[in-house]
Amino acid sequence: MSTTSRFDDHTKELLFQTIELLRKETQPQFSDWKDADDWLFSELDYTKDELAQIYAGHDVMVSFASAKESPAQAEQPKMLMLCEEYENDDGIRSFTVLAVSQDEKMLQKLLAAKVEKDEYGFIAKNGISEYDNPNHFLTEFQDGFVEYYILEENVLSREQLQDLLQTKDYQKIHTYPDNFREVLTNIVEVYTERNHYGHIDAEKAADALMNDDKFYATIILDTWWAINRTLRPSDLKFAQSDISYYLSDLLSEKPDFFITCGAAPRVEYPEGMQDILVDCIYADAMKHRQPMDIDVAESLATRIMHNADFAKAIGITLADLKEQGRTCEAKDFRVFCEEFVRHELSPEEKPALDQQISGAQSRTPKPAADKSGPDIER
Repeated sequence: MSTTSRFDDHTKELLFQTIELLRKETQPQFSDWKDADDWLFSELDYTKDELAQIYAGHDVMVSFASAKESPAQAEQPKMLMLCEEYENDDGIRSFTVLAVSQDEKMLQKLLAAKVEKDEYGFIAKNGISEYDNPNHFLTEFQDGFVEYYILEENVLSREQLQDLLQTKDYQKIHTYPDNFREVLTNIVEVYTERNHYGHIDAEKAADALMNDDKFYATIILDTWWAINRTLRPSDLKFAQSDISYYLSDLLSEKPDFFITCGAAPRVEYPEGMQDILVDCIYADAMKHRQPMDIDVAESLATRIMHNADFAKAIGITLADLKEQGRTCEAKDFRVFCEEFVRHELSPEEKPALDQQISGAQSRTPKPAADKSGPDIER
């Protein structure tokens, strides 16, 4: 049975806040947050078990590898494992536990026997890189290698396993640098405005991205700049490049991402709205004597239909018409579409959002006196 102290929730929270203050004071004195943690926890008397309790459930990047072992951990039984790591000339690496025992001497004899056998021929062909320790052997690396080593691990009690289960190493927690949400929000804002998605709710989009497993794996686990506890000014250009590439791929696969995550309004457009936009895009290109490919025009039209400003303006107008019991067709929005396309493809001329909404409403059908059909105020 473990004799590690058990903290109540209130005590754990107080200890967590205190240690986090110490970490924030310590970190500026080191170039890497892990080095700062190594120094701090080697100076404090907290054990690994105690720190695991304190940090359980907190989405925080922390390393207490340098903390002390608890007395119970020091006294509990150890288990030794003889391991083999092997890579062939195809670059395929395998890991095997050859034996588990508490008898270190016998495991060392097994390791020596494996070396003597040289079953893969790497010793004869490549030579020995390291063998100055009876618990570790490594050949030189040339078209493959083999390594044998003995590891020591604690045999954990049920209580210790339960504690381990509550640590971030075994919980699905996306851990980001402290200022990542702010940085991501700014990057999303810049990206969407530059790529015809309008003024979306960038904070909602950032939250959706940060909760996505693929985003976390791609942007945090696979990039070197995201390992810091706080992103530095020198990291930002790399963050913007990597995240912008990710957004481009994501929106190519899921064009309605900003809509489904609630960052842009969802609108049921009248049938034929995309065709109207394609016509407007072609007309604008001809006016400026610019070539326009059909695939590019359709892609731009799709993007405009996902544009938050366009959707908001059309959506408000459609809601007003529905309230008045009136209907309209896509062609009734042609003038508004022409103006939106012109301003969208010439950003310096783009009007404010409230002007766009007002423009959309002023160009929708008014009831005709003879009730023979809608007319468009131009």
